[in-house]
Amino acid sequence: MRASLVVAVLACAGCDRLFGLGTIPSPAPDGATSADRGAVHGQYLQLWAQNDAAGNAAEIQRPFPIDQITALATLDDGSTRTVTIADSGFSFTTPNAGDHYSLRFATPSQASTFDLAATELVLVERTTKRPDDPPAPPMTILAFDLSARHSENNAKEELVTTGTWSRHQVTTNVEVDCSAPDSTGAVIDMLSPHDGAFYTSTQAVGAYVRIMYAAQARDVATIAGAKATVPTLPIAPQMVNATSCANISIQGTAEGAREMLAAGGGTPVVGWYIGATPGLQEALSTEFPLANGFGAGQTNVMYGNPFGLRVEAVALSYATAPAGAASSVTSIAPVGDCTATTAIPAGQVALASNVRVAGTPIATTGTFVTVPATGNIEIAFDLSSDGTADYYVVHLDQIVGASTLTLEQIVTTAQRVHIPASRLLSTSTYRIRVDAALGFPHASLGDFLTMSETAAISVFQSPTFRPQ
Repeated sequence: MRASLVVAVLACAGCDRLFGLGTIPSPAPDGATSADRGAVHGQYLQLWAQNDAAGNAAEIQRPFPIDQITALATLDDGSTRTVTIADSGFSFTTPNAGDHYSLRFATPSQASTFDLAATELVLVERTTKRPDDPPAPPMTILAFDLSARHSENNAKEELVTTGTWSRHQVTTNVEVDCSAPDSTGAVIDMLSPHDGAFYTSTQAVGAYVRIMYAAQARDVATIAGAKATVPTLPIAPQMVNATSCANISIQGTAEGAREMLAAGGGTPVVGWYIGATPGLQEALSTEFPLANGFGAGQTNVMYGNPFGLRVEAVALSYATAPAGAASSVTSIAPVGDCTATTAIPAGQVALASNVRVAGTPIATTGTFVTVPATGNIEIAFDLSSDGTADYYVVHLDQIVGASTLTLEQIVTTAQRVHIPASRLLSTSTYRIRVDAALGFPHASLGDFLTMSETAAISVFQSPTFRPQ
């Protein structure tokens, strides 16, 4: 499973019970006048996948609860607009139709700003778990009771959950703390009826690896602050029936060279996998590898799917340069069978590079950047000559010891954004990340929900910098 791609957020605050809607008072709405001739309307959706009564994955979407969101619209001249929110959506006015605006939304899980000019918006916050479930307190343990394990042949053993989607590598005991994140940051939290748990053992088969053994427990529930053991009686993992076949070609050498060029050096690493995912909307964030390998692909890959989920072909490549920059690409495509080749070409999605903060290129670790005390500063970036993108997400990250705190997350269709100068402190260290997303064909029109069967995301991470 990969780190989630942020595609959107919505807005709202207090709710007028009499009329079923609320308004968000914005500070100093000096530009809001009855002369406004433009209007922006939109929906802010929550989207997630969960198991139905039969244990099958189902994608769910709903309007974001209006008592859990806040919003503020700011125009290019610095004036603000009140955002009106109802169950059916949100709206605000602009002086003229098509005016550029900065629309900031905050929810309990994230805050994002949208630098756009579209007038009809469909914004989405995707999550790997059910949004209404309570978080698991520490020491909420899920344990899998096996009568045998398969750790031979340097196997990688994992405990995988469905309904809330996570995968945790296990070693001594086949158990995990449901409050602890997995390698991608996903947290199991509380499991409930219809959720599932799997033990898997992934082992080498010639030039690639695949899930060789698996055991499943259905209708799994956890106990807050205590250990829950599943299933009710110990079970033995069974060999996975690897009857599916695929030929994978990812042109990894060419793609890896692109990452190395964008990062400014480093040795590219390329690989592929066939992954199971709850649905198309989760395919860029939630994947359970069924078979995987390094290099430019593999013919006659035999694999099984113990999860019973949708299957995608995935290509991965990344490079990290000595100067501190890094670049990566993740691409997905429907996987075929061995009567043809599932090909993921290089150069599909554009790569960001050469990030500038307040006009200063961030080329080496610890670059000093002169920033004003007040006002806004510009973050700009270049794009590779090959590949395209439907939109970008610019992240301002603060480095705190070994941790990273995202301070700003700005969705845009342009190659530059602005942040308040007050966000940068001379005592702190920062870096910029730029995600470029492909496979959202209507993003330029404000639709961040519609997604193509073939999609990709590139991520460029700048070296660190310090304001002065």
